[in-house]
Amino acid sequence: MARVWIVLLAATIAVSAQETKPAPQFTADGKLKRPADYREWVYVTSGVGMSYSAMAGSMQSPAFDNVFVRPESYRAFMRTGKWPDGTMFVLELRASSDQGSILKSGRFQKDVVAIEASVKDERRFPEKWAYFGFDADGKTAGAMPKGNGCCRVTMRTLRSSTPSFSSIPR
Repeated sequence: MARVWIVLLAATIAVSAQETKPAPQFTADGKLKRPADYREWVYVTSGVGMSYSAMAGSMQSPAFDNVFVRPESYRAFMRTGKWPDGTMFVLELRASSDQGSILKSGRFQKDVVAIEASVKDERRFPEKWAYFGFDADGKTAGAMPKGNGCCRVTMRTLRSSTPSFSSIPR
C-alpha cells in the first residue's frame, strides 16, 4: 500500500512541475528570450492595426494582433486584481488579407510578421514594465527605448482595462 502512495505522490509532483512555467527568461546581455509556447497561454484579445513598432504602420494592409498572457499571471490577477511580478504579455502581429477563395468582404489573418512583448519585473526595470520587439531571428528581443511612448501608452491602457473578451485585464 505504501508503494501505491509513493507512486501517486511522485506522479502528482511530476504533473505539478510540468504545469509550472518559468518566469520570463533573459540572456546574459539582458535580451528577452521568446517563449516557444506562448500560443498555449491564456488568449486575451485580438484587434486590427495595433502595434508598438513603426514597422507595422508601414504595411499595406492592417495587421491583426493577438494578445496572450502567462497562465500563472492571469490566475494571480483573477485572485488579487493585480498583475504579479513576472507577468508577460505577448503581442503576435499577423498579416491580413481581403483576398480569399470565396471571400466577398472582410479580412482574415495570415502569417506572423512580428512578435512583441511587455514584461513586469520590478527588480530589473525601474518603471516596473519593459517592452520588447523581437530581433530578426525571432529568438531574442532587446528592450525598446524608454522614449517609445506608443507601446507604453498602449500597454498601460490595455493593462488597466477590465476583464472581458475585448480587453486585457489590468
